[in-house]
Amino acid sequence: MIDENAYNKKIVYLQKHNPKIVDYFKDIILLLDKYIEVEEKIINSAGQLAIVSNYLYLNNNVILHSLKKDELIIFADLVYELFQIDYWYCETVLSHYPDFSFPINEISRQIYRLANSLKSIKKGKLILQFCFGITNKTQLIYTLKLFDTIGFYSPGFLIDFLNVIQNKLKNLPWEIFKQWSSRGMDLITSSRVEEAVSFFKLESRNSRRMLNHNYVVLADMKNILNIYSSSLAGKTMSILGLELSSFGLKTPYTDGKSVFLPPEIKYFKEIDLNERIYTALSAHQAAAISMGTYSFNLKEIDFLGELRDRYGTQLPSIIDNVRKHYRKRADSIRELPSGEIVVTFPSKRKLTVLETDHEKLFFSFPVPDFAGELFNLIENVRIEYKLSCKYAGLKEDYEILNKYLWDARPEIRFIEEDRAERFSKLIECLIQY
Repeated sequence: MIDENAYNKKIVYLQKHNPKIVDYFKDIILLLDKYIEVEEKIINSAGQLAIVSNYLYLNNNVILHSLKKDELIIFADLVYELFQIDYWYCETVLSHYPDFSFPINEISRQIYRLANSLKSIKKGKLILQFCFGITNKTQLIYTLKLFDTIGFYSPGFLIDFLNVIQNKLKNLPWEIFKQWSSRGMDLITSSRVEEAVSFFKLESRNSRRMLNHNYVVLADMKNILNIYSSSLAGKTMSILGLELSSFGLKTPYTDGKSVFLPPEIKYFKEIDLNERIYTALSAHQAAAISMGTYSFNLKEIDFLGELRDRYGTQLPSIIDNVRKHYRKRADSIRELPSGEIVVTFPSKRKLTVLETDHEKLFFSFPVPDFAGELFNLIENVRIEYKLSCKYAGLKEDYEILNKYLWDARPEIRFIEEDRAERFSKLIECLIQY
């Protein structure tokens, strides 16, 4: 039975303010009339669902499911409220609602609060989808509250936090996760937001200790490594993570002003060994500056005559070598009137080559890549040997690191591969044999 008075008032209102949804509204009322008495509250809920149906597909089975659970009014309120925030969040709830084995009123407020926190966040839908993948009611409510709390104090961190959970805490037992995350919430609700974010990103030792993680992050070591590397280099050096490298390199290096190191090291189960590896890597890069790697002067060596005697007509000019080296990666290679050689890439990024004596040396050989790799191998051995002779502690650190790296070296198999892969394996052969 339908409350005709309330129904007719609603029809008049909709025809005046939102005529497009009148048919949706009528269809929903006809559906509900088969199962329940359609009183004024139900009519208002049908109006809310009709508004949503005008933009999103609302399956009749979902509406009937809410009836079966005796929560149509609460369901309609939530769906409508979420729709007002962002239809993506409404759609996410609609797709997961049939899977909820508990009354939606137990989580509706948490869902609404979290959706409000997410409305300014790109990919916020991913967070709701992740939460709805949790089938345990208690765990779901806690997780919704956790994301909502973080979103209130640091909304920009929400997606990063989701990545931490999915990538680093995937198989963590629930009780350990709850204990760990509760500590983070204590920090963030005490207005220690920066400290809390560091905790949630696993950048603090206390955070990793609670999870029994033994790896070391660069942020923990940065201050002492700054002092250490500056002392060895004989000049002020800064320590940066490889993720900040403009060259996209994946192994430690220095540009003469900064030492670039991995954001974390987890070679060993022992924390102190991982810390020692950071020390060894930063020492090596800093010592390259003080031990002359970057003060190399091409004019002080006479090898061009020997090169010509050895390679004869096979020895190309430097500019021809540059063209050969970059031709498959660059849009253009131009020699300017000033003598500079500029390489332009498809991304429109321009690179001036042969600015250093190292480049001039490597491009003097028939295979510049091989010359560069050979130089680096020999130079690395020289620096490590000198440091080991001078510092007994570093000698032990390098022995530990070298054993780890040697055990991790790949098996070499030459099969049908591209040039870059074959070259990489050739260098690996030099290292291993």
